[in-house]
Amino acid sequence: MNQQTLLAAVLWANTLFVIHLLTYTWSRRQAPAAKAVTFALLAFAIYSGGYAAQIMSVEPTVIRFWIKVQYVGIVALPPLWLLICMRYTNTSFYSKYRRLEAFLWSISAGFLFLVFTEHPLHYADFRLVRYGELTLPVTEPGIAYVLYSIYANLFLIIGGVVLSRGLKKAAQPARKPGWLMLIGAAALWLSYIANIIGLTPPGLDITPFFLSISAVIWTVAIFNQRLLDLKTMGLEMLFESIQLGVILLDKENRIIEHNPAAVLILPELNAGCKGEDLSVVIAHYPDLSSFITDKQADKLALSLSRADGNNHYRCTKYPLHRKGKQLGICLVLYDDTSEELLRQKMEMEASRDYLTGAYTRRFLSEKGASYLAAAKQNNEPFSLIMIDLDHYKAINDSQGHLTGDMILQHTVDLLQSHLPQDALLVRYGGDEFVVLLPKTDLTEACHIAEQLCSVVRRHALDVHFTSLNLTLSCGVAQLQSPNDTLATLLGQADQAVYLAKQEGGDCVRWVQ
Repeated sequence: MNQQTLLAAVLWANTLFVIHLLTYTWSRRQAPAAKAVTFALLAFAIYSGGYAAQIMSVEPTVIRFWIKVQYVGIVALPPLWLLICMRYTNTSFYSKYRRLEAFLWSISAGFLFLVFTEHPLHYADFRLVRYGELTLPVTEPGIAYVLYSIYANLFLIIGGVVLSRGLKKAAQPARKPGWLMLIGAAALWLSYIANIIGLTPPGLDITPFFLSISAVIWTVAIFNQRLLDLKTMGLEMLFESIQLGVILLDKENRIIEHNPAAVLILPELNAGCKGEDLSVVIAHYPDLSSFITDKQADKLALSLSRADGNNHYRCTKYPLHRKGKQLGICLVLYDDTSEELLRQKMEMEASRDYLTGAYTRRFLSEKGASYLAAAKQNNEPFSLIMIDLDHYKAINDSQGHLTGDMILQHTVDLLQSHLPQDALLVRYGGDEFVVLLPKTDLTEACHIAEQLCSVVRRHALDVHFTSLNLTLSCGVAQLQSPNDTLATLLGQADQAVYLAKQEGGDCVRWVQ
């Protein structure tokens, strides 16, 4: 095989390979930049095929014809390359300014017109020389050729800058195939520079031959790195960018993959932990570690300490099956902090009296029962105080409801500030309150009640330039029998309050 046939065969092989590649890219034309990539490959096929036909030709008119065919592909490359870079990186400038696109294509069309009309602004001189078995054109560039070369290189560089800057900000799955496309384009550009500065034989264009190198790189980007696989790429980008922490484990609970959001939640995860048992990696989170190994549990609420406070998360476990066989599990971690704080706020509002801030009667029935049960289980004392404001109804009727509300708020503030730390103050009725006193016997509870009566007696309420002297009637009851219930103690305390009222109020009474 002679030199001429060998070079032409390489170029035709390149051309056919690129045509096969562009049929695939066209089938993925819904992916970002896919149409632009397809037309760029078509331009390369025209360029390479035209040059293969030129290599096989010897007649000047035939060579000129195939040069014109090549330029159909050549002039399309700068705008297509810029379009690929901007579409792939989702740069909005190109799509917003459609006039720019029209301007670029008009320059290419104008230059192509000069080529087809063989205008001297393109080639100032054109002659053929023999180089071994090859007949090669040696040309003297015209002013239009020089200007177009500057234009083409400028936009090739701009496209490369746009692509490289965009890839730095892009999601991880989009970066590697994008960089491969850039490397493939750089190989072609370097071959073009080699032609310009005279590193190749006069008249021999090595750029179409370098297309084979670029084509291999682009093939890796398109097939191996799934450049235009919209579904896979979209899923990978979603996996990388989603705010939910996702961890994939095999059936032995070894880490297969995790996304960046999971690392933010569990900093112990890193690239080096893949293949390790997750329950070991996060062993200092015992609740989460045991949740992973528990075959029955599928949901977990947990709290993790962070520099900015405690964050609340919900973890859900999803088995991964294929054809009825479990392959592993998927853990999804969701930051539930705002929802948890909202739930706590709502629970607090539901358990607190809106006027006084004391706990509600509903809270008393829930918490009081648990306090009583704990006292019985641990054989500890437990007492409660029922408090009734003396003469409240008369004051409320004569002074008005607003004054009545102020009395309640004033009284609760005094009581709260003088109760033991573990005591709970409950608004039981209109002007009735209950104080739960865990680990407190009857004697100590009566002492606390006497203190409360004293502090309210000593702190009158000033309303409308009038000083209102307030007093309390207190009834105390304590746990005496394992059969006692909260209702039993409340009934006994209520009887004691009745005794205190009969004696004129402002006193403490109890039921043995």
